[in-house]
Amino acid sequence: VINDRKSELQKIEELSEELEKEFEQNEKNNLPIDFFEIITSKQSSIKKFDDLINMATKTLYSFNKKPYATGFDREMKDIINSAAPLRKIIKNGTQVKALFEGEPVAFEPFIKLVTYYESIGEEVRIIEKLPLKMLIADGKKAMFSLKNNDASKFKLTSMVVDHTDLTTALMELFEAYWQKSMTIQEFVKTRDTTVQMKSDS
Repeated sequence: VINDRKSELQKIEELSEELEKEFEQNEKNNLPIDFFEIITSKQSSIKKFDDLINMATKTLYSFNKKPYATGFDREMKDIINSAAPLRKIIKNGTQVKALFEGEPVAFEPFIKLVTYYESIGEEVRIIEKLPLKMLIADGKKAMFSLKNNDASKFKLTSMVVDHTDLTTALMELFEAYWQKSMTIQEFVKTRDTTVQMKSDS
């Protein structure tokens, strides 16, 4: 576990260094940093998220964790309606992979949601902890979100990056977490085992 955490920290530090280098290089050259976009409102964040989904033609990879902009404890009809863009790109041949942080409290709504996504062709995996929220379209454009320390603002600030140097590194980060994740069925079994152990004790 310690080695895993050290590896995760190292990857995040490497991404931070790459961002810093990009900013420094553009400042030296007096170039506009037009491949970065900062989003601070909930509405704009949701719209940009949908835009990235709609633009994906080859791959769409995501890290999903709280706080969710739309939530997963919703009526099935709402889940189906909101998944229309995903169904469209999957039907057109886009490979969609999604990693979710496991939800131990609202377990049943969580399983209902991810099972539906899997049923429409999305490859779903579950992991205990993710470093950030992230969406990568076609390996070229990425959006990731960070928590705000200021409680007066929307909880997340998002950055959209249109630069393959950084998106390549983010793709590698995604693959590293994907390799150590669980299927939905494996996640359910681990919870069943935990519940059984508690009842036995």
